Amino acid sequence: MKRGTRVINSIHLTNIQSYKVKMCKEKMHIYYTTIDVQFKKPLHLIDDKKRLRKTFLLGFMQEFGCTAETIEHMKGCIVASLDRSDVKNANVVFESVFEIKENEIENEIYGDKDIGDALQGDPRKCGVWYKTGRAFYYPDKPKWLAYSLMGITLVAIALVSFFLMRKIL
Repeated sequence: MKRGTRVINSIHLTNIQSYKVKMCKEKMHIYYTTIDVQFKKPLHLIDDKKRLRKTFLLGFMQEFGCTAETIEHMKGCIVASLDRSDVKNANVVFESVFEIKENEIENEIYGDKDIGDALQGDPRKCGVWYKTGRAFYYPDKPKWLAYSLMGITLVAIALVSFFLMRKIL
């Protein structure tokens, strides 16, 4: 991310019920975050003949873009957008949260083809405006591998920002 974008440390959200989604009224902040949904019990996979397989899922990683008044409001919006069955018996961990300044929207969001083509809303308006698919992880595919696959977008944003800043300076 470019200079001026701040990284907010990992935030753990385990009591999902305590975060209610509210309407945006105050100053908006534009966030980009990676979440880790950790299942409290492994989710066993079933084959096409409805037999339990040896493999089971431990959780998944997913990236979101969300505009909200505060980080707490952003967490509520994202958790509310998740499938209820995904989070009912899981811990939602916000691995990384980046704040994108309004003057960086053109480069950071619309300038990234992967994000720009997949927008689900306007980043200047309250709510979730971007989300990736879920990258599941299991014992044979460690979390770091799922995270690295999901992190390709963040790396692309960082590289574009780096080269744009060097070109400007």
